[in-house]
Amino acid sequence: MLPNGMIHVAVVIYRCRDMADNCGMCLALAEKYGCGWCQVSDRCEVKDQCDQGAGVWLNRNQTCPNPEVTDFEPQLGPWEGGTNITIRVWTL
Repeated sequence: MLPNGMIHVAVVIYRCRDMADNCGMCLALAEKYGCGWCQVSDRCEVKDQCDQGAGVWLNRNQTCPNPEVTDFEPQLGPWEGGTNITIRVWTL
């Protein structure tokens, strides 16, 4: 017990944008954080920070926009096919 009627309070301080740098990761964060994807700033933020609450904000029940293909390799292969490729994308 704490003296003089004091109570113990645990506080968690966080910034959504420091926990996720793309839409998919942002919307997968625990619901307790209240993070969502702000399409105006392209950042993970709480709704009130997304263009002062007026921006397009995706919550965890919505779907991120289609990913953007940034690269793939190899860029050449045999005509017969059968080549495994790696596709790199950026989840917007």
